[in-house]
Amino acid sequence: MKFKEFWNILQTELSQGKNFKTLKQKKKFSAQFEFNTHGAPTIKIITDVGNPRGPIQSNEFEGVWDNAKGLSRETRFLNHKKRLEPYSKKKEGIGKSMQVSYITALIEHIVQDQDMA
Repeated sequence: MKFKEFWNILQTELSQGKNFKTLKQKKKFSAQFEFNTHGAPTIKIITDVGNPRGPIQSNEFEGVWDNAKGLSRETRFLNHKKRLEPYSKKKEGIGKSMQVSYITALIEHIVQDQDMA
């Protein structure tokens, strides 16, 4: 599966809010597709506890995607440290994504056993 295909499927699937759990810590969250004030497609994350999360744009997803593509499902999001490291953003992104737990859960939900190209 290529990133654009994933992003299109994710937008469609999250047109209505949906519940998920993070892969490592199993924290519950919900995600919903929306457009930001500039008309860019984003994914809104809502958690039960903790700080509110800002919307996640495609460049953050693509940064994580690029780090995971080509790896097997079992090793895509493994980290030898205690927690996932932030991944760089793609395309006009500055800094690193700090929403990796949510992004990886959503990627895994859509991609599952498929190869990532």
